[in-house]
Amino acid sequence: MVSIQPKNPGGPNASPKYVWDGNDNSQVWVSKEAVQTYGVGIVYANAWSAPGYMKTNGNDANGGTLCGVGGSACSSGDWRQAYANYLVQYITYYKQEGVEITHLGFLNEPDLTTSYASMRSSGQQAADFIKVLRPTLDKANMTGVQINCCDAEGWSSQSGMMGGLASVDSMLGTVTAQ
Repeated sequence: MVSIQPKNPGGPNASPKYVWDGNDNSQVWVSKEAVQTYGVGIVYANAWSAPGYMKTNGNDANGGTLCGVGGSACSSGDWRQAYANYLVQYITYYKQEGVEITHLGFLNEPDLTTSYASMRSSGQQAADFIKVLRPTLDKANMTGVQINCCDAEGWSSQSGMMGGLASVDSMLGTVTAQ
């Protein structure tokens, strides 16, 4: 997984060491084309997974859970705020490139463990993170960015997560599934 923070900065409270190439695997170009050439007004960015060092399994792929959400204690600490800051920085980089991110996802297929970038999450664990992410976006003057959740594998899986998301209903922009 290409990351704007490819190496562990030394812990969740350490100063981040972000890296930006202005290209993001050609996603910047695709986004600019969509917005500028075709008039697309909604740009959805989805991280799919936190960097491996922020997760219980220490790997970008193969599931694992964000350290700090309910039921996932890690010896390295609680990475929820660091992940929220990471996502805000990602949106900031896109804005610097002339692309306004309107919708943000932080999970992809949280009900699957896959060989590509993936992160497991229940509805309650997603809510635990959203309670950190929404205020972080707001503090960064990104109040218009809607949080999408959770891109579960089908509506039946997503509906199973909805009870856990009830406490953050007002913080959600769009409920998503694949």
